[in-house]
Amino acid sequence: MFKFIHAADIHLDSPMRGLSRYESAPVSLLKGATRSAFKNLVDLAIEEKVDFVVIAGDLYDGDWKDYSTGIFLSSEMGRLKSENISVYIVYGNHDAENKMTKSLIFPDNVHVFSSKKPERFIIDELQLTISGRSFPESAVSGNFAAEYEQGISNYFNIGILHTSLNGGLSNDSYAPCSVNDLSALNFQYWALGHVHSPVVVKSENPWIVFPGCTQGRHIRETGVHGCNIVTVDDGSVTDFRTVPLDVVRWSECRVDISECATLNELTAKTAVILEDALDKSDNRMLAVRIIFEGKTPLYRHLVSDSDFVTSQIRSVCASIAGDMIWLEKVILNIHDKVEMTYDESSPLGAFVSQLGGNNQTPEELSLSDAEELNMLMEIIETLKSKLPSGHFGLASPLNLNDEEVLKTIVKDARTLLGAMILGNGGEK
Repeated sequence: MFKFIHAADIHLDSPMRGLSRYESAPVSLLKGATRSAFKNLVDLAIEEKVDFVVIAGDLYDGDWKDYSTGIFLSSEMGRLKSENISVYIVYGNHDAENKMTKSLIFPDNVHVFSSKKPERFIIDELQLTISGRSFPESAVSGNFAAEYEQGISNYFNIGILHTSLNGGLSNDSYAPCSVNDLSALNFQYWALGHVHSPVVVKSENPWIVFPGCTQGRHIRETGVHGCNIVTVDDGSVTDFRTVPLDVVRWSECRVDISECATLNELTAKTAVILEDALDKSDNRMLAVRIIFEGKTPLYRHLVSDSDFVTSQIRSVCASIAGDMIWLEKVILNIHDKVEMTYDESSPLGAFVSQLGGNNQTPEELSLSDAEELNMLMEIIETLKSKLPSGHFGLASPLNLNDEEVLKTIVKDARTLLGAMILGNGGEK
C-alpha cells in the first residue's frame, strides 16, 4: 500500500495582477496566498505521511522578480526530503516561460521530468511507475499523451500531464488529448494539471483527475481549492480525498433584490447571503463579489449612486466579520421595475430619440445605424490603443471585437444615462 498527493497549478508567488485597482484590497495577504497554500501542501504531506507528491505543472507563474521564490521552494522541498517524501514534477506552460527554471537546483528527492520526451520512473518496492513530460515552451499544441509508453502489467501506473484535454474544460489548447488517448495506455491514474477547477473526469479504469489550483487568485477562481490525497492498495485506488489548501476563499454572491423596496431591505438580504458564504469559507478570509439581480424599484437610486451603494455593502461586510470579508466589487445586473417613459419634447426625450428612435426604450435600442457604429469603432480603437491587450481577450467582458458585447455596452450606457438623469431630479 502507498499514499500520494496530486497537486497542480500552484502558480507560486503569482503577482495577483490587477490588485492595484482596489484601494481596500488586503494586498499582502493576497500576494502571499499562493506561498501559504504551498506551505499547507507540504504540511499536509508530512502529516499524512505520504510516500510522494505529484505536481502536474505550473508550479511557477512565469518569471520571478527575484530569487526569493526559488529559495522558498528549495526550503519547502528540503522539508519533504527530511521526511523521505519524494516529489515528481512536470513543468507546464507557465513554468516554461520562467527563465530561472533551468538554473534552480532542487534537493535530490525532487524529480523533474524531461521536456524532450516522456520519462518513466519505476519504483519496484511499491510496484509503481510514474511517467511524465514537461513543456519545452509555453505554447504546446501537440498531443504529448500519444508519446507515453504503455503501462507495465501488475504495476500501478501513474501518468502526469499538463493538458487542456478535449471536451470544453478549458478555453485554450495546451497539449490537447482525449479521454480515449489516456485510457488506451494501461495507466491506473492520470494526474493532470492546467484546469484550475477540481474535476474528476473519470473515477476508474483509469482515474483521470484535475485537482484544480491550490489557491484561487481572482474572482474567476471561486470555491474550494486544494489537492487530492490518493491511497492505493493491491493495484487499485482504495481512497480518494480532496483537501483544501487555500487561505483566501473567493466567492461570487448573487442577490435577487426584486422584492427589496428600501436600501435597508437590500442590505439585510445581502447580509444573510454573506453570512452563509462566510460559513462555507471554513474560517478563511472571504474575497467576495456581490451581484445584484432582478427588476427593482431601487434601480434609479442604485445606478445613479453606485459608489454609495458599494460603501454601504462594505459596511455590511465589516459588521459581519471585520477584516475576514473583503468586498472585491459590486455588480448591478438589474432593471427598473418602473417603466421609463420619455416626453419627446423634453431634452431627455430628444436625447433618446437621437440615439435610436422616438418610440424605443433604452432596452430596445440596437446598433442599426452603420455611420454611428463606425464612429463608435473609432472611439474603441483609440481606447484599445491605450490599454493592455489583456483587457480585450475572448473571455473578457470588454471583448470589443464582439458585436453583442458592443450592443450590451451601448444599451447599458443609454440606460445608465437615463437613470442618472431621472435619479437626480430629471423627468418623473
